[in-house]
Amino acid sequence: MDPKSVKNRPDLKAVQLKRTCHAMDNAFAEANVTGYKNLLAELELPDKDDRHVLAIAIKSGADTIITFNKKDFPARNLKLYGIDCKDPDEFIGPLLKSNLSRVLVAFERLVNALKNPPQSKEQVLNTLENCGLKESIIVIRTVAMAL
Repeated sequence: MDPKSVKNRPDLKAVQLKRTCHAMDNAFAEANVTGYKNLLAELELPDKDDRHVLAIAIKSGADTIITFNKKDFPARNLKLYGIDCKDPDEFIGPLLKSNLSRVLVAFERLVNALKNPPQSKEQVLNTLENCGLKESIIVIRTVAMAL
């Protein structure tokens, strides 16, 4: 766990972050990329503190970086590596449309699993929309609210 994580999120306790990191590591072991640091020096991005993201994308063979911070990942800097940059809404929208029935099942499970506190479908949709998934939520809202 990065010590900056606690500093950047004073509302969270170190033990919470550690538990979340552990759960993520277990659930997505393939996301733990190593051996990328030797690439950092040769990479150019507007914000040099974002070079690790590009280095990990290169090392892992990713073809897309998903971020709300697109301005720091210009196409001219990524093109050389065959990597694209999309914001989460751009990335999720087509996935939702191509798997809508599965998305709706997962959405129902998510809403039903929220117990502390329980939330309605509309509350969950509002939360996701507030996270920046405006176009994606239009797709889900149209179908999910009809259920």
